[in-house]
Amino acid sequence: MGSAHKPKKPEHLGVDRFDGDPKDSQRFIQDVEIKLNYCRESLEDDMHKISLVIPLLRAGAKKWYYTIHVYINEDAAIRNKRPFDPNNVLGTWEGFRKRLVSSFGGHSDRDRALREWNGLSMQPGKIDLFADELIRLANELKYGRDYVKDKARVGMTTDPRNAWAMKAPHPED
Repeated sequence: MGSAHKPKKPEHLGVDRFDGDPKDSQRFIQDVEIKLNYCRESLEDDMHKISLVIPLLRAGAKKWYYTIHVYINEDAAIRNKRPFDPNNVLGTWEGFRKRLVSSFGGHSDRDRALREWNGLSMQPGKIDLFADELIRLANELKYGRDYVKDKARVGMTTDPRNAWAMKAPHPED
């Protein structure tokens, strides 16, 4: 009776704009990726994703985009008398995203997360908050199981640690 219905292409993402503030980069990237994931079936290719992000850039972020525009837009390359490589990594969503992150807070976000990780310790009666932050920061820093186990041991206050020590049998992790 009916053929498969392809979702309508989004005209915009409905994400707050980004001006290049490193403190706002994580929020921007996460919001964009959530929206792109939500409408992934209607997106044709990586350039479609990038074209939805460009209007969200302003101030320093827009200036940054102008520096890479000739690498991802053939007409811009021709106007600027530059060779155009259709396989340039900046023309992929992953390449574009990585460059955006490294230009606007990739290092400062990691430094911030690392400072938070180093200062993380459980407060009495707040084990759930400690566990939530431990998981969030481990994911953000891409830390594996051993780092998480060590941080849980070091960051836990003595009350839960003593209660755990009295419980038998003990799990391995």
